[in-house]
Amino acid sequence: MKYFILSFDDGTVHDKKFVELLNKYNIPCTFNVNSGLEDFVWEFEGKKVVRQHLADTVVQYRGHEIASHSLTHPRLEQLPPPRLRREVEEDCAALKKIFSVEELGFGVPFTVCSEREIRIIKKHVRYIRLSEYATSFALPKDPYHIPIHALYND
Repeated sequence: MKYFILSFDDGTVHDKKFVELLNKYNIPCTFNVNSGLEDFVWEFEGKKVVRQHLADTVVQYRGHEIASHSLTHPRLEQLPPPRLRREVEEDCAALKKIFSVEELGFGVPFTVCSEREIRIIKKHVRYIRLSEYATSFALPKDPYHIPIHALYND
């Protein structure tokens, strides 16, 4: 059995058109979002990137999965354990309430997540998608170490 996961981060206004295309072609996706950054705007390649208010995305994301991406999108490896727990616990609680879901996964922000962070995060979610490269499309043996960038091997 093989798998692939389509996921997008941060809940930006660009998701509106993207979700329309996903729905048109019946393609499920995971949206990794942060409940603590709804008014955050940043620049990428000279263009402003604007996040959506999550309450406004409930209908838009219906039929897709919502996952925690931490409360404020920090570099997890730089956080002391109490702050890391807060980032995960508060985000999960807010997302469960906003989207009326019982369980969430977790998409790691940026690219670093050590076993220290995994031990803390996994107490609050059912899986963790890591930002590391896979060497195949085989199903992962551990739901707390799922690579998200799959490479095709013949």
